[in-house]
Amino acid sequence: MVDREKLTAFDTRRYPIRPHVGVGILLVRDKHLLLIKRKYDPDAGYWSIPGGHLDLGEDVEKAAEREGFEETGFKVKVTKLAGIIDKIMYDDNGKIEYHYVLLNYFVEQIERR
Repeated sequence: MVDREKLTAFDTRRYPIRPHVGVGILLVRDKHLLLIKRKYDPDAGYWSIPGGHLDLGEDVEKAAEREGFEETGFKVKVTKLAGIIDKIMYDDNGKIEYHYVLLNYFVEQIERR
């Protein structure tokens, strides 16, 4: 049995005991959507909107703005909710390997790099 108290945040994403909450940003400029290449699983190596995890005690819109800056270096401001995604991924044995509730927001860039 794994001692969950000794696991890092990245370790506990797989085979969770409860869903993880994540935020994403949709930054559109000149009809182009900003995408990043995912560094970590799930979906490492694939293109995705920037985003990350909600920290304990953090407001979801502030989390989206923070993650937008951390992932892209752009300071952004949330303009509206784009949508909520319940993403559940199963392993080859049918066990839940990842479960995320993702809140995605449209943002505008407030400061250029």
